[in-house]
Amino acid sequence: MMNKTQQIHESKPLTSNQLTTLRSIPSNDRCAECPTFPADWASVTYGIVLCLDCAGIHRGLGVHLSFVRSLTMDDWSEKELATMMRGGNKRWMDYWKEHGGSSIGVGSEETANRNFLAQKIKTKYGSDVARAYREILAGDSSYGENIVAKSLSQSSQHKARVELTEEPIPTLQDVFKPTFLFLWNVGLANTKVRKMLLIWSSLGLGSSYAVHLKASRDMANNYTNANYFNLLVAGIVTVTIGL
Repeated sequence: MMNKTQQIHESKPLTSNQLTTLRSIPSNDRCAECPTFPADWASVTYGIVLCLDCAGIHRGLGVHLSFVRSLTMDDWSEKELATMMRGGNKRWMDYWKEHGGSSIGVGSEETANRNFLAQKIKTKYGSDVARAYREILAGDSSYGENIVAKSLSQSSQHKARVELTEEPIPTLQDVFKPTFLFLWNVGLANTKVRKMLLIWSSLGLGSSYAVHLKASRDMANNYTNANYFNLLVAGIVTVTIGL
């Protein structure tokens, strides 16, 4: 069992990944007690995030009812972070409503009256419903600890890089070599077939050569290799159709 000095030593600020994970928990984009956002404070006891004003009210309840921490300025132990991962504003608010709790009036004029809000919060967190939830959250340890382990693993590992081999762009010789071999075989065919295929092949090669000339001019005008290759492919398709 760690003593207090060891716990303090092992506490550290939240990483950006951990903060992102915390804020992605449902309803954690704003304060659990009022419409203020962003919420940069937290009650570890209930696993909820709070605005600065509501965090001050919670701090006034005493640490036995609500233990308050800053998400950005304080150091956090893994146990405290695990409790936050198990909680969340939505989970606490749903539990509160399902067990007879009344809404503080988020978005209404009630939250604008600080004295009224402070009294409401004091009554709320001194209730049996809040006490029962504190016990539930403290006992439900496995879920939060698994998320903490995952977030720590993600922050310490680099994303694997997938390196793709770059295929060289075919040269003009590579492209036309199969065509000339085909024409050679055509020359060995019977006269009628040879004559017909030679006519169509000549038309195709002529079109391909015209595309090649255009591509050469475009290359002089800062065309990329990809553009040149696309034009060349178009010529080859023409040859294929001719054949």
